[in-house]
Amino acid sequence: MDGYGANGQIAATTAAPGDTALGIIASTLTRAKLDFFEVSTGGIVADNIPQWLIRRFTVVGTSTAVTPVPDDPAAPASQLSAGEEYSAEPTYGVELFDFQLHQRSIYQWNAKPGAEKVIPATANNGIGFTPISAAFAGVAKVVAHWIE
Repeated sequence: MDGYGANGQIAATTAAPGDTALGIIASTLTRAKLDFFEVSTGGIVADNIPQWLIRRFTVVGTSTAVTPVPDDPAAPASQLSAGEEYSAEPTYGVELFDFQLHQRSIYQWNAKPGAEKVIPATANNGIGFTPISAAFAGVAKVVAHWIE
């Protein structure tokens, strides 16, 4: 199994329902497992607390493409794709994570072995990272890694 990563952002965080900062888009060729992510914000320092929703989607939406980078330079290209700065939101379903994070903080999640979040080998499916805030309007960033 090979590991891959992608970085994404949304330039201006908005109020609910929010805009997706990064989407990891499934491939019908392989099942993948999300094993790490990091979320953070940037901009004018203040005391804002954006909510982060990490959810499964069943319709991809419209985004700017992000090329997944292999952890091993000798690995083949990723079967999955990724997108950032969504202009048309994915159709979301199940929430995997729902938490609030102070604007001045960074949050990292590392899956314990066997507890990775599975991305099915199903067209138009994937996992999206959405920051939501009525008060904070700065940049929200996501780094995600998965194994295929």
